[in-house]
Amino acid sequence: MEMSPEIKPVVDSENIISPFGGRSTHLQTLSTAKLCASYQLKCGLDISKHLKNLNSSMIELYKCEKTGYKYWLPNDISYSETFYREISSCWPGYYRVDRWEHEVSLRYLKNLDYILEIGCGPGHFLKKMERFGKKAVGIEFNKEAIDRKVTKFPIYSKDINVLSNEEPCKYDAVYAFQVLEHVKNPSDIIESSIKCLRPGGLLIFSVPNNEYVHFLNQEDPFDLPPHHLGHYTPLVFENIAKIYGLDILKVHIEIRKAKSIDALKKTKSSIVHKAFSFLSKCLLNLSFLMNREPGPNLIVVFKKRHDS
Repeated sequence: MEMSPEIKPVVDSENIISPFGGRSTHLQTLSTAKLCASYQLKCGLDISKHLKNLNSSMIELYKCEKTGYKYWLPNDISYSETFYREISSCWPGYYRVDRWEHEVSLRYLKNLDYILEIGCGPGHFLKKMERFGKKAVGIEFNKEAIDRKVTKFPIYSKDINVLSNEEPCKYDAVYAFQVLEHVKNPSDIIESSIKCLRPGGLLIFSVPNNEYVHFLNQEDPFDLPPHHLGHYTPLVFENIAKIYGLDILKVHIEIRKAKSIDALKKTKSSIVHKAFSFLSKCLLNLSFLMNREPGPNLIVVFKKRHDS
């Protein structure tokens, strides 16, 4: 469901400063009625109660002139434990066991001694780290996810900002999969993560890729508030690295893959449909690969400088 923008901003963008300290340009105004309808259509979830604290029937999209980071205001609809409990219940596989970024990140993490995962859910990735015999810790906001813990490593209900004051310069790597886009102050998480790292340590973030066509066109409501509050691209992370004095080792971009063709159950079971679907997906995937069509996720691997 594509969101059509409404032109007039509710707030004067000259007075808006981004989480990264840049002046902001207004991009879009979106009605909360359209937002609620899109969530209802996708997963049957009524999000209206999570918007009741808003003073307006509109939300605003801004772009940070300093980094290119795009973010929604007002942001007081963010990070409710109740919301995440509801969305994980109505969307099977919300906490996925296997993700593209897991295998990519293992290349960097498997030889490090002590790692921290922010927003680890029940610990599916931590479970994968067990076979390397390293020491790891997770922190998670959703207490129900902690109750479903699947790893032997400890998971704490603790804020990264608190942990960074308790355990500065302790970890060889800090990483977060699909976390930054959910929070209203990503700069706080980045700063606290850097503080937790030893000099030379790795900082790894995976986020939805706003260059992916379905996200760029706002066709997926899960990439909108109250689920996602901010949008990232490789360029945004290049600018973030400059702000915090980090080195970028690598940016990994998931290649877009073709999806199954929608059809009625009877059609899907036919040999002709299966053959055509398989062939068309193969051709599309080849086209996406040849043209480096960006997929839905990206990973950035930072390194903390030894003089930091």
